[in-house]
Amino acid sequence: MKTSLIDEHKWKAFAEAFTRSHNGWLATLELREGDAPARVAVDELPFRGATIEKRGLRETLVLMFGDDAEEHFAHIIEQPRALKTIEAEDFSEASLVIDLGDGSSCILELSNPLIGDDFAEV
Repeated sequence: MKTSLIDEHKWKAFAEAFTRSHNGWLATLELREGDAPARVAVDELPFRGATIEKRGLRETLVLMFGDDAEEHFAHIIEQPRALKTIEAEDFSEASLVIDLGDGSSCILELSNPLIGDDFAEV
C-alpha cells in the first residue's frame, strides 16, 4: 500500500486527478465521529467524482456517487483539514481519508470493479 498526504494547495488538482483515476469504482463512505461507531453513508455505489469548491473563505470537498437519478448522491464535507490517500500497488483498491480536525473523519473506500472487490483496510 502506498500512502500520500495531499498538500492543501494541491487539493483542487488532486480531486480532478483522483476523479479521473477512480471514476466508476465501487465506493463505500464511512463517517466516523469520535468514539461513536462508524456510520455508512454510501454503500457500494459507483464513485463519480470529487471536487473542491470555495464557499465563502472556506474549502468544501464534494464527493459524488451513483448512476441512476434514484441513486445519485453527493456528500458535502465542510472545512476538511487534511486529505490522505492509501492505494494498492496493483490498482485494485484505494482509500481517501478526510480528517475534519475535530476528531471526526470520513473514509472513502474504493474497489476497482475490473480487478477485485476487497476494500483497503484503514
